[in-house]
Amino acid sequence: MTVEHRLVVGLQDIKAVTLVCKHCEGRYVMSKDISITVNCPICGATWLVVPTAVTRRVPSPFHDFVEALNALRIAQNHEDVGFRLLLEFDDPSSV
Repeated sequence: MTVEHRLVVGLQDIKAVTLVCKHCEGRYVMSKDISITVNCPICGATWLVVPTAVTRRVPSPFHDFVEALNALRIAQNHEDVGFRLLLEFDDPSSV
């Protein structure tokens, strides 16, 4: 017999996305209204390389991911959506 423990969360359960700097190990917690910066706000290490540094806020797959989470939260509340999206993770206590 196999027993598995998993953690299942809904979009409404995601309170923030945390980025951990590979240089200083500092944590940058982004709530739903914050976008990813080009540099670590703690040590200034480069997080994203930008061909033209016109702005400090840069569209990227990471930024798109955060924006998509927000759009999914809003869309999930519409009456014409007949399902809830759940994310599944391994139970941290069993890893």
